[in-house]
Amino acid sequence: LSEIKKQDKTREHLQSFVDRFRYKAKKAKQAQSRLKALSRLKTITLPKEKALRKISFPSPEELPSPLISIEDGSTGYENKTILSKLNLRIDHDEKIALLGKNGEGKSTLSKLLAEKIPLFSGSIVKSPKLRIGYFSQHQTDELRKDETPFDHLSRARPTKSIAERKTILGTYGIGAEQSELSVSNLSGGQIKVNLVD
Repeated sequence: LSEIKKQDKTREHLQSFVDRFRYKAKKAKQAQSRLKALSRLKTITLPKEKALRKISFPSPEELPSPLISIEDGSTGYENKTILSKLNLRIDHDEKIALLGKNGEGKSTLSKLLAEKIPLFSGSIVKSPKLRIGYFSQHQTDELRKDETPFDHLSRARPTKSIAERKTILGTYGIGAEQSELSVSNLSGGQIKVNLVD
């Protein structure tokens, strides 16, 4: 994109010079030279984007409220408390966002809700059928770099057939060739796609 902008600026500059001095005797030669330079400029085009893939998620079963309730909870890592006096209730009809500065406990709360870390004290009650998906900002660390996307999906979804696994990978834009590359050879976006399913 920056190359295209740079070329557009060059094209405008050359065209401006030609328009101003084309018919002036003293500058006509220079204007002619710049006109030739303009005609030699090859147009840079953006690569065509792959067709967007439609990913659909099934509608969740409606669960009774509260989905999650925490009373006087505390949590953290090892023996270091990060969040304390935590009181929280999330009902089925609510949409929530975790906002705050770095280090204020957003990831810690997310991990607690996803049962990645334990509650130190207090109580937590979850709706029995509640399933929480969790995608960490450091999730890619959980992948084995020597594995392929197909290997990862085979571990994560052992009951799926080979054809179903390939279809799942294809849905996320990972074709047959890429599905056999080791994770260490994939782009950051492709690596994260491996973790979604």
